[in-house]
Amino acid sequence: MDSFLKRLGRGQGGQAAVEWIGLTLLLSTLLTGIIAIAGTAGVFNGRAFGAAIFDKIVCAVRGSGSCMKPTALIDAYGERDADLVKSLAPNIVYEFGTKAMPVDFRQCRETECADGFESTGAVSMSKSGWPATVFTHVVEKDGYKYIQYWLYFADSTTGAGPVPHPLRKPLRWYHRDDWESYQVRISRDGTKHVRSSAHNDYRGCKSCKNEWAKYSGWHRVSGGSHAGHVPRGDTFERFTPSSSLKIVPIKTLSEKDKSTSFAVSRPWIKKVYTDPESWSTSAD
Repeated sequence: MDSFLKRLGRGQGGQAAVEWIGLTLLLSTLLTGIIAIAGTAGVFNGRAFGAAIFDKIVCAVRGSGSCMKPTALIDAYGERDADLVKSLAPNIVYEFGTKAMPVDFRQCRETECADGFESTGAVSMSKSGWPATVFTHVVEKDGYKYIQYWLYFADSTTGAGPVPHPLRKPLRWYHRDDWESYQVRISRDGTKHVRSSAHNDYRGCKSCKNEWAKYSGWHRVSGGSHAGHVPRGDTFERFTPSSSLKIVPIKTLSEKDKSTSFAVSRPWIKKVYTDPESWSTSAD
């Protein structure tokens, strides 16, 4: 199957295009069935599972993408931790109406290039073509392994909610740049707990201030402020599947990248970066 898809991907001319369209329609039909069955059975989260399968198919055809061996992750963390970092990356769901995407700050730092498409389905890149990105850090302390996923947004408008770009103004509080995080804690027996940063604290759920929650595989981003929490599952809003995230180990950033000036604290100078049980979201 893989060899067939690769040959098809390398094909040229109208025939290849027709075959590709036909194959895509067939796969879409199959995926619809798979998603329906998975959702009914309660075994998988339908949308995330379907998106992951589709990503694998696209990668097999193109010979690139999220299904490739994550050599950068392996170089940074070793094979075992690289697998954990990739497999535990969150599916990111966004509040209805918000367009913001987490992007690579080295490529984009403006809302014009960071805003994504308005959709209730899967979105993996901004309208300018920049991929949804998370920066990662792994810490081991007191018998636990912590995996931190850091999300960069071009700005933050607290209290404004998911407003359109022309109205994105300091209705209550505005600042350029925004760093939010989703963190996984793994115990010796493999039990996983998670939390998301939200303003000046962390949330295991919408109202669970400064608490860890059971792992669900989802991180929800509020409109405007990008404050996060851990939903129990898919909230059926616009989302980025974990399988399509660009993952960048922070330890691979250059000193020049790390010295970039932001309006908020950089992840690598925050207290929680080295003290993963801290409830502080700042550098002190």
